[in-house]
Amino acid sequence: MNRTDVAQTLLRIARELTRDAAGTVSDKDIAEIADLTDGNDHAGALLVLYEKVLKNRKATNALKAIITLQDYFGHTPDELYKLRFQEFYKPAMKAVEQKFDTATAERIHGAF
Repeated sequence: MNRTDVAQTLLRIARELTRDAAGTVSDKDIAEIADLTDGNDHAGALLVLYEKVLKNRKATNALKAIITLQDYFGHTPDELYKLRFQEFYKPAMKAVEQKFDTATAERIHGAF
């Protein structure tokens, strides 16, 4: 499977994601997201958000695949970065705004 096939497969998975009921947000989860982001692990931060906060198993699995690809390449290729931003970060921020009160949404957004 070449890079284009992988990107298209991940894009298809991302588009199939459903927003399950949001979980709770603890200070520990937000601190973990902030620490990962500070360490330049944005995919890891999104993984925590989808896994622990949004409780979205499909997105969690897709992000694990993205992290595996980043590890393989030793960096985040532009196509993978764009995919992660457009299909995971933006929808996550929208879901956070819809599912949580303004103060909580701002805390989560600030962690990124």
